[in-house]
Amino acid sequence: MAIQFARCEYVSRSTGGNACRKASYNQREAIRCDRTGELFSFKDRGGNVHHEILLPEGVDKKFKNSSVFWNEVERCEKRKDSQVQKEFVLALPDDKEVTLEDRIELSRRFINEHFVEKGLGVQLDIHEPHEDEKNWHAHLLVTTRRFSENGHTFENIKARDLDPTIRKGFVVEADVWGELWRDLQNAYFEEKGYDLRVDPISILTQEHLGPVRMRHHMNEAIERSQKLQQANDLLSKEPSHIIEALTRNKAVFSERDIKGLRRNKVNDF
Repeated sequence: MAIQFARCEYVSRSTGGNACRKASYNQREAIRCDRTGELFSFKDRGGNVHHEILLPEGVDKKFKNSSVFWNEVERCEKRKDSQVQKEFVLALPDDKEVTLEDRIELSRRFINEHFVEKGLGVQLDIHEPHEDEKNWHAHLLVTTRRFSENGHTFENIKARDLDPTIRKGFVVEADVWGELWRDLQNAYFEEKGYDLRVDPISILTQEHLGPVRMRHHMNEAIERSQKLQQANDLLSKEPSHIIEALTRNKAVFSERDIKGLRRNKVNDF
């Protein structure tokens, strides 16, 4: 089953976040953080079936190595409260027709369109479901800075033009990311001739608002959508409520995964 779940959160030092630790957790490999001297290793977690780093054209290939990549990110962030990376979690289709290669290609297309083509680097890790579960999902770790012109480091300033809007700790455009992920999946299924369509993830039904470029902040449909989103946010704060609602929608995430997705520190997973 395919759903349009797409979640975006910042990894920030102010909440104990570390780019090397998060990368180690997602990759299920050992990475030492040069800035702190800590060695992070999550090899025993297992479940990672695909790992790669996607870079813009012209960037030094040394950044294909996770340790080199995220240690350079940590080195370039000077503030004690720096936001060191963004993490996206995408629900991947579990249908029998869909192969691992399809899931990789879907993830790559989303990454290239929304991040790599805009100058950012991304670590992609695809995790397979736990036993008796169906929650295929992709973790995307995205840089907050573009690469420098020579491709050997990062720019001095953040890519603020690509930042999501944050309000009270939540990404305001979260529903938009879900729509973009849904549309990409549906287009891919049509291209491949798969008889599949993406099911919505919302707890309360929300109407489709049309292309983002056509929206206006006074549009009545957006006001209604915002009210529904507020209701969904309230429900999502109680795991038992969201699991019950997701089950009604035949979603593929377990209670363990929902709890994990709502937190942005590795040791909370």
